[in-house]
Amino acid sequence: MSPDRGGEIAIRERMTNGPVAPLIRRLAVPSVIGMLTTAIYNMADTFFVSQISTAASAAVGISLPLMTIIQAAGFMFAMGGSSLISRHLGAKRKKEADQVLATALFGVTVLTLFIFAIG
Repeated sequence: MSPDRGGEIAIRERMTNGPVAPLIRRLAVPSVIGMLTTAIYNMADTFFVSQISTAASAAVGISLPLMTIIQAAGFMFAMGGSSLISRHLGAKRKKEADQVLATALFGVTVLTLFIFAIG
C-alpha cells in the first residue's frame, strides 16, 4: 500500500464514519472564507471607484449582481456535481463519479464560454 493510498483510506474513513458536525465545520470554513473575500473585495472596489465619480460607482453597482449570477451558475455545477459524485463514490461506482465530474466540468466550461461571448 502506497503512502498516498493510506491517507486516502483515512480520509474516507473519517468522511463515512466520523461525526457529522466537525466535518461540516471543516468543509464550510473554506467556502465562508471565499464568500467573505469576494464581499470584502466588492466593498473595497465600490469604495475606491466611488472616489472617481457617481457614474463609476453605479457601474460597480450594476456589475455586482451580474457577477453574483455568474457565481451562482458556477455553484450550481459545483454543488450538483459534488452531490452526485459523493453518492456514486459512496456506492463504490467510481466510473459514474468520473463521468459526472467530466460532465460538470464540460457544462461549466460551456457556460463560461457562453457568458464570455455575451460579455
